[in-house]
Formats: sequence, structure tokens, C-alpha cells
Amino acid sequence: MLCLLALSFTKVSSQILLTDSIPDIKFQDVDTHLNFIETFDCVDGEVVYQGSHDYYVVETAKGFTVCELYYGSLSVGDHLYGELNSYNFKYIFNRSSNSEVKLWIDDYMLSKDSAIKCMGSKGRLSPEDQKAFDGSQQ
Repeated sequence: MLCLLALSFTKVSSQILLTDSIPDIKFQDVDTHLNFIETFDCVDGEVVYQGSHDYYVVETAKGFTVCELYYGSLSVGDHLYGELNSYNFKYIFNRSSNSEVKLWIDDYMLSKDSAIKCMGSKGRLSPEDQKAFDGSQQ
């Protein structure tokens, strides 16, 4: 059993997906959010893990999403809103910083174990977790 399971995906808050606890989107500077488009496929999520090479894991109500950051900045604990449950490049609203980020959605609706395998099999875990993952695969 991987010991990194408990270490890697520690929730930052106890109830991450209650929309009451996440403030409504307030576009204070419309020019900085030109690419984000709200659709019926938009969901809330929280960044729960930062891997290597700008890879992150986001937890949504439907599971875990593995994504790569292309533009903007993310931190563990950031609350996101956007199309986190479909493939391709996506412009996502970071509610924590009132900013827009561009992500490549690598995989979505994953279990915790599947998200770790997805990240680990491609060398995208943090260096310490990657070493533990590689050692457990032998």
C-alpha cells in the first residue's frame, strides 16, 4: 500500500464543495477575465495537491481532476470554478485570487487512487512522492 496516499491529498478545509462557503464570482476587472465563460458544465473544485512540472490535482464533487497549469498561478487550497470535468484546454476562474487560469485537463472524475496512478505513471508527483510511488511499483 502506498504511504503517500495520506500525505498527498490532505484536504485544506473540511467542506470544500459547499457553494455557500465559496463567494460568488465578482468580476472586479473584466479585462483580466476575457477568456473564462460560465457554462452549465462549470463546477466548483479545490486544489488538493501540487505535483511537479506545473501539475495539480483538483477535487470536485464528481472526483479528482488531474490538470497542467499553462497560464496563471495556483496553490493548494485555491477554490476554482469552471469546466473541470472534461478534456482539453480550459479557462478556469480562481475564486481565491479573483483571477483566470488556463489549464490542460489531463483526466477527470478519478478516484483518489486513480489520480495518484495517473500522476505517478507519468512522473508528475512531487519528487518525494514520485520516489515512493516508483518504489512501490517494483
